[in-house]
Parts: sequence; C-alpha cells; structure tokens
Amino acid sequence: MAVSLPGEVVELLPPGSRAVPLARGKGVWRLDNAAAQPVVLRRRHVAIRIAPAAFAAHVAWVHDFLTLLRSDRVATPQPVPLLHGSSVAVAADAVWEIVSYVAGQPVGWSRQPAMVTLGAFLGDFHHASTQVAIAGRVGNTVEVAALADASTWIDLDVGGSAGEIIHHAIDDVRAGLDRIDHLAAERSVIHGDFTNHNVLAVGAPAVPTGVIDFSNAYSDATLADVGFALWRSGRPSQRALCFDPRRIAAYVSGYHSVRPLQDEDAETVIVYLQARGLQIAAKQTSRGETVDEPLIARLAWLHDNLDDLTSSVAQRLRRHDSR
Repeated sequence: MAVSLPGEVVELLPPGSRAVPLARGKGVWRLDNAAAQPVVLRRRHVAIRIAPAAFAAHVAWVHDFLTLLRSDRVATPQPVPLLHGSSVAVAADAVWEIVSYVAGQPVGWSRQPAMVTLGAFLGDFHHASTQVAIAGRVGNTVEVAALADASTWIDLDVGGSAGEIIHHAIDDVRAGLDRIDHLAAERSVIHGDFTNHNVLAVGAPAVPTGVIDFSNAYSDATLADVGFALWRSGRPSQRALCFDPRRIAAYVSGYHSVRPLQDEDAETVIVYLQARGLQIAAKQTSRGETVDEPLIARLAWLHDNLDDLTSSVAQRLRRHDSR
C-alpha cells in the first residue's frame, strides 16, 4: 500500500491495492488498481456510545439506498464490494466503506452555479430519492421530531445568555413543527447535508452534476433537506453569524421550479433551517462537547429574524408563480 492503513483493512482489500490520500487527515483515500473504476475508501469513526456493528448496519442501509437510487440528472456514489466482498466493514475500531468516485469540483462558496440552480438540483435529487422504496431508518441522527422532546436536551449544560438562546430556539422549533404539521409531512431518505460543499459541478460555466458524502443520510421529512442545506449555504460566507435572505429565497425558488411548493412551505423551510442548527447542537451535547459559540449566535439571529426570513422566501415564491 502507498500509505499506511491498518493491517486489518489491508487484508480485506484486493491484493495490489494502492491507497492515495484524497484529503489529508480526513480518512479518505482513492484506491488504485482495485477495480476497473475509480473508487474511494473512507474511514468512519465510531462514537463511544454507538456499537460499531450498529453503525455499520446504518452505513450498509445508506448503501442499499444508493444502489436503489436512479437519476439521470444527479450522480451519486455507488457502493463497491471490495472489502472482502462487501462495501462496508468493521475493522481497526472504525467502520470502513468503499464507493465509486464521482467526478467534479465542490461548489462550496463559488458564485457559479447560482443558488437558484442549486436549489433546482436538490429538487432533481428529491425527484429520484422519493421514488426509492426502502424501510425508514434514523441511525444515530437526532431526527427533527426529537428536537421538540425535552429528553433530547437532558444533558444540555449551557447557562446564561447562551442557554437562553438555545431554549428560545427549542421553543421556536417546537411551535413551528406544530404549525407546519411536521408529523404528517412527506417522508423519504434525505441526504441530511446537501450543502453546496457536497455538490459537485463541472464545466464552464459550472453546472451541478453530482452530490457526495451521505454521512448524514436518514429518514425524515423530505423538505427538511432544503432547510438543512441552507444552514451552511444560506449564509453569506463560511464564518458569517447571519443568513442571507436573498440566497435562501433564490435557493427555495429554484427548488420550487422543479418540485412545486405550497404557500405555507416558505415557513416550513425556515423551521427546518432552525431545526438543523438545533440538530447540530444536540449532537455536540450528546458527545459531551460544548455547543460552539458561532452556532449559538446563528440560532440567536434566526430567532430574531424568523418572520422577515419567512416573508422573503414567500415573496420570492409568489414572484415565481406570477411569471
């Protein structure tokens, strides 16, 4: 092997495989000479509170979903059974997976493709994902409905103004989920992190063609994927502590052009945007970590601007429909 992998993993790979790091320190390698197609080997660390076999079962479920997913517009990684005949294995205190390589460059904070185009691209993905017949699964993710449950926050240890901000956000989301009737929403397997950093584009001008990193995939309300994508991509920049109403409205309008929304879905998306922040906070809390300050600041901004943000999205949807 060109780089040092645990012996347990090397033994699972086909003879002569050569691992080349794709992201230093990120546990991602390209495997050369392992198959006719380019493939990616990825190490998934297992949290202390999760049994490795249970985590591996969830990753295998995601692979089953990807195998069933069919789309002419959205390229996704496909499982490749090179780990002793499987695409998922437990070895060296981690879960390992192998999937096909998807060509393209991450969009990230690039100005092209435009947000309206990227929103439409998520709509294309949902056209395909909602057709996949597979048993629902949550895995180790805190699903949206659980964010309104007091038991989710038992271990929350944040006092002062930061604690007040988080509790305001919990109250906002709890009330919002009731208003949008979250429990009756269409459910499907969602990507869980369809940010522009996980969308790949090719060409000049750049066109979105693929999506990668299904680490956060699980079953929940389909439109939650829209709000979750905007937690990062709806900000004006990576470090911004606020959100950009124009970016968000453009993205939702693009989604609407592919998968038509109802008037009330403007609020639905914003409720799920706020829920994504809480979901990350709940994950940090469950790991015994401190909820990070930028996340708290963004939750505070959302609490103060929910109505204006919802109004901006609703106005953009109405303009789209009036054309």
